[in-house]
Parts: sequence; C-alpha cells; structure tokens
Amino acid sequence: MRLRAIITATAGAAALLLSSPLTAGAASGSFIYHFDRGLQTQSSMLEDPSDARCHRLDLPGWEAAYRVENRTDTTAIVFQGSHCDGPWFELKPWQKAPAKVEVRSVVFLR
Repeated sequence: MRLRAIITATAGAAALLLSSPLTAGAASGSFIYHFDRGLQTQSSMLEDPSDARCHRLDLPGWEAAYRVENRTDTTAIVFQGSHCDGPWFELKPWQKAPAKVEVRSVVFLR
C-alpha cells in the first residue's frame, strides 16, 4: 500500500511539472552595436535576445563591434572573441561599454 502511495505521489508531481508552462528566458529590450563596413559606420541590434546563450554578432570579416549599448533588462557579458571567449566586460542593464571595448559576442545572464 505504501509503495502505491509513493508511486502515485511521484506520478502526480511529474504530471504537474510537465503541465506547467515552460518558457525560455529572454532579455527584454535591445542590444545595440556599431561596426565599420568599409568606410562606413553601421549599426545593428539584437532584439529580445535569449538568456544563457552565446550570441555571435553579425560582423564583416574580422571586424569588432564598438560603442555597444545594453538596452535590455538583463546583464550582458560582452567578449572580444567570437565564441564568448577571451577578454570580457560586464554591462549592467542600460549601460554603455567604454569606447575602447571591442566586442564580437555576448551572453545575457539573469
């Protein structure tokens, strides 16, 4: 009898867990960055980027982004390497990176 109660309780807990809505975490807002393409400065953005995932910035060749702005509600860790590696810098929500920070990838952490 006791084993049946344990199995029933475990099955009920599993059903409850599986029936609750699971949503992927995402930052709300925009991550804006600037880069050079030839002789022109261009800008791009990540809109509502997902959390805990390495985002490689869409950049030409070996260029790095600069003048990055974290206009999201989540902390952004920006990296000099294109695979969220190398030197990094932390940007709090609504913070701009210093002018000399070069960025090729970013991850958002809650």
